[in-house]
Amino acid sequence: MKRILLVLIILNSTAYAQDERYSISAHFGHSLSGWLYSDTDLRSCFNAGIEVRRQLKQSGLYLQTGLRWNEYGFGDTIQSYIWNGEDYDVSQDEIKLTFFYFTVPLIATYKFNKAVPGLTISAGPQMSVFLFQKSNINGLVSFDSGYNRILNFSTYFSMGYEHNIGDRWILGGEAYSNFIIGADTYYNFGIGISGRYILK
Repeated sequence: MKRILLVLIILNSTAYAQDERYSISAHFGHSLSGWLYSDTDLRSCFNAGIEVRRQLKQSGLYLQTGLRWNEYGFGDTIQSYIWNGEDYDVSQDEIKLTFFYFTVPLIATYKFNKAVPGLTISAGPQMSVFLFQKSNINGLVSFDSGYNRILNFSTYFSMGYEHNIGDRWILGGEAYSNFIIGADTYYNFGIGISGRYILK
């Protein structure tokens, strides 16, 4: 039992031996996305990004920003009724829409180094720029500019865990959610992984 406790103490002390003041990271995530104001199906989406993070005044609070690729979308089934002269013909269209955005976040992250080592909570606003949309209607795929607003305000929230590997690298995992606020309020929620390099 004493040996187990000793190993845990050594691992915990070495995992956070390097003080992170500035770092750069890359992350990748998979999420489910939908349209908040409609009873539609969820879509499988991805996101990725590169970010820099800075510690504020030797505390557990960090500020980070960067560039992210975010996807949102939803699926739906639409029935159409066409009069043929005697009766209505019913047709059913399967629609899957995916929206692609570049996002610039301004995220505050708190690391619970003393209470729960490795636990992180992040939240903040984002500016999302709509790029294009992918439409899949009955298996026919097309790409176009869509009808979404170009500039959008969005929010981000996540809870995760980080573990130092050596003196310079941090491996992290998180559960996250994004919301685009406005007339078309899309959201996603998922899980992601990240690799972070401590600059100094």
